[in-house]
Amino acid sequence: MHDRRRYERVPFIRDAVLGRDEGIAPANVTVMDLSEGGVGLFVPNYIAQGARLTLLVHLPHPDNPERGEVVHGQVRFSKAEFEGTRIGMEFDELLTEVRNPLLWAELQAALLRSTRVD
Repeated sequence: MHDRRRYERVPFIRDAVLGRDEGIAPANVTVMDLSEGGVGLFVPNYIAQGARLTLLVHLPHPDNPERGEVVHGQVRFSKAEFEGTRIGMEFDELLTEVRNPLLWAELQAALLRSTRVD
């Protein structure tokens, strides 16, 4: 089987709030894994491939009054399961230390202590 992923994913369990760019009400979701180019999520309702999303990842930090960082992207993978839907969201822009300092630092720490997620 060919692995199409361009960036190493690592386990990264965090709470987040997901909003669809079409104006759908926000939903609490769980981040399952993270890479520079995207994130794996478990969401309560089905979201089709191609949907545009905004994600606020909760990252408690004393210098972060919003208590998270926002990323934007598109659903590239969606699989309905019994208790919800597993989706893969590709970011519009890669995570960088400048644009996403807290999320970038969390990813770097996770990469140091983890092995790749398949």
